[in-house]
Amino acid sequence: MVCGFRALLDFVTPEIAKYWGYMGIVYQPQSLELYIFSFVLLLIPIIFLYRKPLTVSTYGYQILYITTYIPMTSQFATNSRFTLSAAIAGCSCFFLLGLITHLPLFTKKTEPTYFSHKRLIAVVSFIACIVYPALVIRQGLPTTFPNPFDGAKLYAYRANVEMGTMLEYLYGWQTLVTNIMLIGFGVLKKNKWAIGSGLLLQVLNYQFTGLKFVLFGTLIYLALAIGVKQFKNKFPYFLIFLFSASIIFAEIVDNRFDLAPLAHTFITRRTFIVPAQLYFEWHDYFSHHSYDYFAQSFPFKYFFKSQYTYRLAEEIGIHYYNITKPPHANSNFLADGYANLGLVGMLLITFLLGLYLKIAEFYAQNKPLVLTLAPITLPIINFGSTSFLTNLMTGGALFGLLCIILLPHSSLSEPND
Repeated sequence: MVCGFRALLDFVTPEIAKYWGYMGIVYQPQSLELYIFSFVLLLIPIIFLYRKPLTVSTYGYQILYITTYIPMTSQFATNSRFTLSAAIAGCSCFFLLGLITHLPLFTKKTEPTYFSHKRLIAVVSFIACIVYPALVIRQGLPTTFPNPFDGAKLYAYRANVEMGTMLEYLYGWQTLVTNIMLIGFGVLKKNKWAIGSGLLLQVLNYQFTGLKFVLFGTLIYLALAIGVKQFKNKFPYFLIFLFSASIIFAEIVDNRFDLAPLAHTFITRRTFIVPAQLYFEWHDYFSHHSYDYFAQSFPFKYFFKSQYTYRLAEEIGIHYYNITKPPHANSNFLADGYANLGLVGMLLITFLLGLYLKIAEFYAQNKPLVLTLAPITLPIINFGSTSFLTNLMTGGALFGLLCIILLPHSSLSEPND
């Protein structure tokens, strides 16, 4: 199934390159030998993909392997500009990440207690009572629903959004963590009101900012939560089937209804292709330029001055796409690690990510799995398209971990609450 999903990505890449050639997405396949070798690289970390029972750390590894690593091997195979050294470095890091998630770290045995949803509702309500009044004060009530299919108007809509640093953090935490936890609680308890409330809050958040990931990420979590609940022991198979079906759906919609490249824009290009492509471009750029030594990352940016005029993502955008207004060419946690410390940085960030997943797993023991996965699912997905340290703060990964810690334990036979 893994090879089939990889082959599917290889199959749609020429069509995606046809529409987004101006963004540097090109189809220039490697030699036959390197193309075959890309499947060898694909399969080396696969030994860590399947594990029973499903835990928080293996859940995180499975998502990152399928959404980040498989596309990386596909981009290497279909673009001869990308180097073998970058592909091998990525393979090594994912092997290390898989190894860490399977090590028996931070194990403990605790007595389960009754799980109550009151603390969850209190956290969701507290964040909402701060975020929404602040958004209304700064921007007023949203009067329109931005069209997610109109890229130009959506970009203009987002350009008018102004949030201070603290409000941006709170908005991100609510969008990526607490609202998703409310949906997770609804899935756990089969509570339609909780699911509906969580979805409604996400739609409202999208109205305020026009960020498509608010809608798309919510649908991803809802599908994953149902998968965890229904296919817990075969979750990797469910993941591959889900993402394969989504790409096939995009291909059918675009071709059957002559909408190309609309569906692939939402599903394939932004989720799989672009972050993988940018990983190789970041690796190439910082193979010939100085490392930044985390001078633009929190909290080091307050103590050190970066040697680069623009942010690293903008430096990549200017260099490879020659756009006057610096584009935000964000890539994954591995690319950011390489930009700051080279291969050592990649291994360091991979180790920290593995440690993060194991700590989350430690505090998730004897708690409802669907609910403990809720606050970190979207932050985990974001690790595939943003830096590790940035995602800890603005991406909600650290706040999501705090929510897991605060969740009470669950009993094996929970009374109705």
